[in-house]
Amino acid sequence: EKAETLSGSVTIVINNNADPAVEFTASLDGFTAKNSPMDVIDKLAADGKVCYSGTNGVYGKYLTGIGIVKGEGEDRSDVYLIKEDFEKRISLYMYTSVKDDQADYDGALSVEYKDTVLVESMNGISRMKLQDGAIYYITAISW
Repeated sequence: EKAETLSGSVTIVINNNADPAVEFTASLDGFTAKNSPMDVIDKLAADGKVCYSGTNGVYGKYLTGIGIVKGEGEDRSDVYLIKEDFEKRISLYMYTSVKDDQADYDGALSVEYKDTVLVESMNGISRMKLQDGAIYYITAISW
């Protein structure tokens, strides 16, 4: 069965709660309903816009770091904006505007970004739905 081809764009936001948030608008051209926000991040990384670290497991990709690529040509470097740190008890945390992926329990965490309320995702980044106009917001949380 062929997956529905997507069009439009999504917004990926990286906010380390210290610097101004970094926002990428990514086209959904070439993506289908079988893809996830992780596939969009892979494309941004292939295009030299973002860098990330993580592990791949039974639930898909688990991000341990994400950042941006700075500089041009030979002077390019990865600048991680958020990194998991167990000693400091910091993990990456994901919020989404996509209703199907939002946690729906009492006390679910939410954040407001540009007049849109985003709710913590119940699903990992590899299992989340891609949807035109969606906002995927990656930040750090202390536990």
